[in-house]
Amino acid sequence: MLEQWLRSYRPEELFDGDGAPVEAICVLEFTGGVGERAAPVRRLVAARLGFLGVRVDDHANDSADGGTDTDIGAGDARVLVVRAREDVEIARQVRQVLGG
Repeated sequence: MLEQWLRSYRPEELFDGDGAPVEAICVLEFTGGVGERAAPVRRLVAARLGFLGVRVDDHANDSADGGTDTDIGAGDARVLVVRAREDVEIARQVRQVLGG
């Protein structure tokens, strides 16, 4: 399951056709259930992307609970935990289906 989640971040966008890393990442965003609430997973992903300038502030990472948008970055790239608000999207789609 962890591998599937990590692959959802499209690693092909991080590397060129020869497998070399792209120059840098400007922003890495974590959202959704695991992205918002799993500090160990965010730490692991950031550690593996450290060569691209991704680092997390351990205190900010551990404090981020997904309830609010939070910048947990400590390196060259911004690292954000963003509240997904699936409830708003579900309500929008229900309204659309019901014709409202």
